[in-house]
Amino acid sequence: MLENARHPRHSGILTGPNVNQITVHNPTCGDELILSGTIAHAKLIAIAQQSQGCIISQASASIMADLVLGKSFQQIQELAAIFVRLVDGHKVNQPDLLQQAVAFAGVGQFPMRVKCALLPWQALTQLIEGDQ
Repeated sequence: MLENARHPRHSGILTGPNVNQITVHNPTCGDELILSGTIAHAKLIAIAQQSQGCIISQASASIMADLVLGKSFQQIQELAAIFVRLVDGHKVNQPDLLQQAVAFAGVGQFPMRVKCALLPWQALTQLIEGDQ
């Protein structure tokens, strides 16, 4: 997690006529995330994230962006559902689909941090739902 927070993947903001963008906040922790993506044919073909806040939120955004790039909306929704279950402390089928995101399995033990881990995934869900 620390490596992803210190050196986030897909950092920045995409620009252009076909870019969707959303900004989300976690007032409890002070996390803020700007998520931008380019979508074509119900698929996320480019993604960038700019996050400020706690290490959990920043790492979650970085790992999520890497994981969902190039995926279809259906695949993203499936990954998001698995991630939510994992973070909520439930056993999940196919944890290997989450790759590095399985590192967030213990976050459920800290209820105040669950929102931090989920913030990027909630933003992504809003981003792709806004394009449907």
